[in-house]
Amino acid sequence: MVVFMEIHMTIRELVQLIRINSGITQKELAELSNIDQGALCMYENGKRTARLGKRKRLVDIANKAGMNIKYTDIQS
Repeated sequence: MVVFMEIHMTIRELVQLIRINSGITQKELAELSNIDQGALCMYENGKRTARLGKRKRLVDIANKAGMNIKYTDIQS
């Protein structure tokens, strides 16, 4: 039996998950994602939300790091 589970997370949680699982700094994630470090800081602190294109970039980075996250898992 295969069980599918939906995951819902905020952009804040996604940034934290990527950084913790990959062991990288905000600066390194900013360079990988081509997103301004100041914007990433605001996402991670819950002070700002990311537009769709930036959310997709972060999901792609998470998936390259072995996480299985869909674009639809991220709440705007």
